[in-house]
Amino acid sequence: MKKFILLSNLILINFYFNAQQYLNKDFNDLSLTSGGWTTQIITGTTDWFASSFSGDDFVKISNYNNNQNSSANTWLISNSVDLSSASTPFLSFETIMNFPGDALVLHISTDYDGTSNPNSQGTWTDITSLATWDVDNTAWGSWTPSGGVDLTSYISGTTYIAFEYLGSNTDGSTWEIDNIQINEGTSPPPPTALDTVSIYDIQYTTNSNGNSIYDGLEVYTGGIVTAVRSDSRFYLSSGSGPWSGIYVFSDLHTVNIGDSISFKGEVVEFFDLTEIKNVTNFQNISSSNSVVANICSSASANSEAFEGCLVKVLGAVCNDPNAGFGEWVINDGSGDINVDDLLYDYPNPNLNTVYDVVGVIDFNFGNFKLLPRNASDINISNQPPPPPTGLDTVSIYNIQYTPNSNGASNYDGSQVYTGGIVTAVRSDSTFYLSSGSGPWSGIYVFSDLFNLNVGDSVTLNAEVVEYFELTELKNITNLQVITSGNLTNANSCNTAAVSTEEFEGCLVKVSNAICNNTNAGFGEWVINDGSGDINVDDLLFDYPNPTLNTAYNVTGIVDFSFSEFKLLPRSSSDVSQAVSVNENSITNFDFYPNPLNSDNLNVEVDKNSSIIFYDYSGKIIRSFYLKPGINNLNLSDISNGLYLIKYGSETYMFSKI
Repeated sequence: MKKFILLSNLILINFYFNAQQYLNKDFNDLSLTSGGWTTQIITGTTDWFASSFSGDDFVKISNYNNNQNSSANTWLISNSVDLSSASTPFLSFETIMNFPGDALVLHISTDYDGTSNPNSQGTWTDITSLATWDVDNTAWGSWTPSGGVDLTSYISGTTYIAFEYLGSNTDGSTWEIDNIQINEGTSPPPPTALDTVSIYDIQYTTNSNGNSIYDGLEVYTGGIVTAVRSDSRFYLSSGSGPWSGIYVFSDLHTVNIGDSISFKGEVVEFFDLTEIKNVTNFQNISSSNSVVANICSSASANSEAFEGCLVKVLGAVCNDPNAGFGEWVINDGSGDINVDDLLYDYPNPNLNTVYDVVGVIDFNFGNFKLLPRNASDINISNQPPPPPTGLDTVSIYNIQYTPNSNGASNYDGSQVYTGGIVTAVRSDSTFYLSSGSGPWSGIYVFSDLFNLNVGDSVTLNAEVVEYFELTELKNITNLQVITSGNLTNANSCNTAAVSTEEFEGCLVKVSNAICNNTNAGFGEWVINDGSGDINVDDLLFDYPNPTLNTAYNVTGIVDFSFSEFKLLPRSSSDVSQAVSVNENSITNFDFYPNPLNSDNLNVEVDKNSSIIFYDYSGKIIRSFYLKPGINNLNLSDISNGLYLIKYGSETYMFSKI
């Protein structure tokens, strides 16, 4: 059945595209690198590899080895694809995943050089949200088609796509990818006979009236029940994202939310609602499956792409508690969507209250409606309210805080009145501003019209914009310096936290972080306190000659550029060696067994410190951050042989057999 479904999906994909093909990577040669594909290991040792199962060839990655997860960040990067002659190129692929962990990240670049670290070279754009992905991490399922990812905005003679894998020491998904293609897009012709068809393919349409290309045809399909009407008719979903849900007009079967079912039915358009009726060959495969709502804006919910889908709208204000016919209206700042009482009648919604609402999207009487299923689907929100339509007083926290996966502010494009304390000033007089402490408390201000100093408390009018995924304020007017000489307190963070959206624009301090790369290019060097790497950049201050394997305390601003977060110290006083980690006398240090005949080495220390493994050529093999007590170090990725261990100022001999 799996091979049949895969073949059906490939046939349908071919229908979507004409003869012009720009990229085809199916891994049938069991080669990861054929055609010019490469991998880049950013963190750890986990790499992509070609694999086979039941006659299928694909590429796979997992950070689980020897009964343990390990930190991993590895990119799978395509060859340079020439799209210069393309008109409407579309990317498509298929995914399967299992086990809890981070989702894959899909990137695209038109200026990558094909060989360098993608975190430091090339402008990469995150287009993950444009594709449909396998989301069931509880079991191995069937291949999930991505749908057509429109690459029209990225046409060039040197276009690269990349899949970024992330894993941690505590979890990590196993991902498989197959049939990666870029084709010239056209409207697909409808099938001519009964076939196995996904909900995505039934719902996806380029027709302006929203009609399915399968209208009037029988299909065999299936999915998980997301909602049930009082008349036993129900809504079905397969996968996630747009085009993943549909209404089933059949009351012949008793189903519950979470049931996984398959059946044969006829696709019809009923007053512009795509539905399936005349259901036969019904099978209930399993029950109590997880049902996950798609997080989307109120404007996205009010669209053809999410018809039939289970969605969740966050931080939406009720601007009309009684729109007639049991309906009320919410808006998260992107546009109105009506909440309907067809499945559940929410009592007395309050005007101007901010809600989180879950429900399926239906279409009736010429409008899309959001249908909550029960009382638990509607909650008072802890999200910030949507941006105002005009100038208003807004905190830096509310400007920066976002549930959006791309990090975009809810206030993007809005005028705001805000203020805070200047934490850093660039040489071009643009500056950083902070209000309060903790995550979401800082922001970059793109204005060189004012001569400000660190510690100035200011208020201003500004426009919120997203500039290459950095949230900033520009077009500054009415700036006033309230007071000067105020304290600027840095947030204490580990290096992993620095490399997150929450601390973008904030002043932070990292302690006892070891320099593991003194020259990462472009004036940058790398530190790690055991939680993850962060690059230290010279934009505000160029620290001279950082020392390899030395621990530092670094204070600075968190900035985002060239698709990665950077730590920007402001002066020499922001960087100091952490004497307590490396410049210390050894009072207690032991490691065992030696020689090591397994994968786990026990290292006992009495203080925060670091240990470094070298081969006999002097090359660093591994480094670890140690905590007081016995540390169990996984050395499964180190080959048998002789090594040197550096701890403090001492060097020890070590062997693995």
